[in-house]
Amino acid sequence: MLTIDTQAAGDHTTIQLQGELQGHAVEQLEREWRHQESKGTFLQVNLCRVQHIDDCGKKLLREMFCEGVGLIIGPRGCAKREAHN
Repeated sequence: MLTIDTQAAGDHTTIQLQGELQGHAVEQLEREWRHQESKGTFLQVNLCRVQHIDDCGKKLLREMFCEGVGLIIGPRGCAKREAHN
């Protein structure tokens, strides 16, 4: 199960994930990403509370990163990777 919480703050939006990114949850994240992407703000995904990511989830995250989405990885957001265009 995956919980998705989206928080907008100024000129950026953070999609906070908690649980397992697999199966139908990958499609759920992709829908949320596309919805938020249409708003035109900088988008980042916080992966700190994700326990498992299957191959489809990894593929989606790779695609998101390549399209400019920032990834917050590690405990409490201690590591941050941003895609640079």
